[in-house]
Order: sequence, then structure tokens, then C-alpha cells
Amino acid sequence: FNDVWYTDDGINWSLATSTAPWRARWDFALAEFKGKLYLMGGMNIADDEFNDVWSSSDGAEWELVTQHAPWASRQGHSAISIGGRLWIFGRLNDIDHPGPNDMWSTMDGINWKNEGELPWVGR
Repeated sequence: FNDVWYTDDGINWSLATSTAPWRARWDFALAEFKGKLYLMGGMNIADDEFNDVWSSSDGAEWELVTQHAPWASRQGHSAISIGGRLWIFGRLNDIDHPGPNDMWSTMDGINWKNEGELPWVGR
């Protein structure tokens, strides 16, 4: 799906949008960075993996930051905002979805820096 929901208490949920402009997906990374939500990568039911980056200040209106980030398309990765940078870590790395188990950082969601391979096996 490409719907977005929010809650103030973890119990009662409200729909922000039922039609975000990004392609429906699962197993993406999401983090808050500089007052916005950033959605990165993921995979759809047809096994297409993504390396796009989207941002939103309210969860309802989304804008494409970049269609193709320099990191390999991926699913199962994690994201965090720390030290003034947005980071992504790892990926699912199995026989059906091989690829680098690396980490990347950015200060704007567009210009990414490869921070190297991770010391653990992709999972």
C-alpha cells in the first residue's frame, strides 16, 4: 500500500493520506530528519526494489527528493537521524536479493556519502 497513518497515543489512528505519490511498498526505511519524515527504498509485491527518497513535513503531502539515490536499491535496511546526518544501514542480503551490506549518510537526502561496509552479515 501507499497509505500513511498517524497517532498521538498508539491506540487511536488517523489516516493522513490513502494515496501517497510513492509506489506501494513494504520493508522500507523511515526516519525523522530536520523536521521531516524521510521514506527510503523498500520493495513491492512484484519483487521490485527501490532506491528512491521521499520526504514529508506532515505525512499527507510527499515530495520526491531523489528518484535514484547512489546506494543500491534495497529492502530490510534501517534508518536513523544522528549527528546532523540521516543514515541508512544494511539491507536484506540473501540469495534472492544479493547486494552490498553498507551504510550511507546524507545532510540533505540528495547527496549521499558511502560510509563503508558493515561488519555483520546482511539480514
